[in-house]
Amino acid sequence: MRYIFLIGFILLAANLGFAQTDSLWFITRGGQNADEAWGVDIDSQGNIYWGTHQTVPGPWSDVYLYKLSPNGSVIWETRWGGYWNEQVYIVTVKEPYVYVGGSKWRGLSLDSIDMFIAAFNVSNGDSVWSYVWDQGYGYDELDGLVVESNAIYIAGWTTGQNTQNDLAVLKLSLSGQLIWSQTWGSSLWDEANGQIVVDNQNIYVAGRYNAPNALVGGDAVLVAFSKSNGVYQWHRTWGGSGLDDGLGMTGDSTALYVVGITNSFGNGSQIFLLKYDHAGNLVWDTLWGGAGSEAARTLAITQDGYILVAGKTDSYGAGQNDIALLKFNNSGVLIWNRIWGGIGMDESHGIATRGNFAYIAGETNSYGAGNLDGILIKVNGNTGQFPSAVYEEPTRPRCSNLIFNYPNPVRSNVTIQFSLSQKSHVTLKVFDISGQEKAELCSRILNAGDHSAVFNFKGLPGGIYFYHLKTEQFVQTKKLILAK
Repeated sequence: MRYIFLIGFILLAANLGFAQTDSLWFITRGGQNADEAWGVDIDSQGNIYWGTHQTVPGPWSDVYLYKLSPNGSVIWETRWGGYWNEQVYIVTVKEPYVYVGGSKWRGLSLDSIDMFIAAFNVSNGDSVWSYVWDQGYGYDELDGLVVESNAIYIAGWTTGQNTQNDLAVLKLSLSGQLIWSQTWGSSLWDEANGQIVVDNQNIYVAGRYNAPNALVGGDAVLVAFSKSNGVYQWHRTWGGSGLDDGLGMTGDSTALYVVGITNSFGNGSQIFLLKYDHAGNLVWDTLWGGAGSEAARTLAITQDGYILVAGKTDSYGAGQNDIALLKFNNSGVLIWNRIWGGIGMDESHGIATRGNFAYIAGETNSYGAGNLDGILIKVNGNTGQFPSAVYEEPTRPRCSNLIFNYPNPVRSNVTIQFSLSQKSHVTLKVFDISGQEKAELCSRILNAGDHSAVFNFKGLPGGIYFYHLKTEQFVQTKKLILAK
């Protein structure tokens, strides 16, 4: 079914220019391809800055940054990017600028995907400066970004010369010049995920440590680096025999909170929440989830000291994945949980709070215009009340991969399933990470309806692959990971 988001009087009032700032709403952005939203932040006036990457007009994505009023009306929007993909994973406001960070592609090989940060003027969205960092050995990505009065601190993924993946921490000037960079990790797979925390002495980064590869094992990790020069100070791990991954964090003057996914404890994959002091001592840990799969990568501390965790669940709710919002007190006791979404896939990637409200950034294919759209939702953070939505029958084409979810491993065969709303010529190809075509699964005219193709990875080495699906109505490029 096609979902169309309606906000009733709330959206009508916004369109007429007299919406109440305490009204709840949600908006989507994107086209017929895959579009996502990861970052959101709020300025001193209560305006919201929302970062998305959209394949409009496509097939490669650009950064689309929006400034919205508290009632959801758009004040300005700006587009930024080059020929290949730009993907934004974090948004941070430090007036007079708003900063976004993520990955910038120069091609299809891992060596051509670099970490970037860009600054924009909060008054009009004009680009001020950008900086790209590449260690030179493989994939780099920015996930955490904190701006202070005299410097910018960023963290993310990087590939070492002799390691699979490492944590990278950088310090920049306010005009985007590199002051120092440091990397840290085991000889195996390590990650730096989500937002970071900076205090007077240290930079704190959450992630995953010492995993055999991207797909299995490893412990959630909290790492402290010196604020003055980035030198490693200490790290703490948490986990068991399965995959445990710290996907995000937040903190205040007394505590650090880490959230993520665990396959070691509970039923299925569950959300974990950890509380540490600033010396790295674990104060408490807690789990949430059902018999299915849960994960969370973002959280925020409310004005009255509660912790809001935004994640996803397929144990509860209406669809493949629904957005889960959890409220804990600072002792780790769950106050309430709320589930929101349609029968498609709905996920959260970012959260920001101001006053009684929380703003959740994510992605949806229950609502919006395309296969996957960015979504921003205004929620009552006290009660967990979400805006309402209604639906109607579909009229748009939609393709959906029915196999892959986090961490999306492929062992041998993959089935790619898609739907056509009308008769169309379809081309479906598989490429390796260097851009070399490995197979053409389809190149012919197909009738409207559901279709699928099976690709056998027999004889191919493990690694990252892409499939590229092109029809007369939409284009879809998606990453596959082959584990061998």
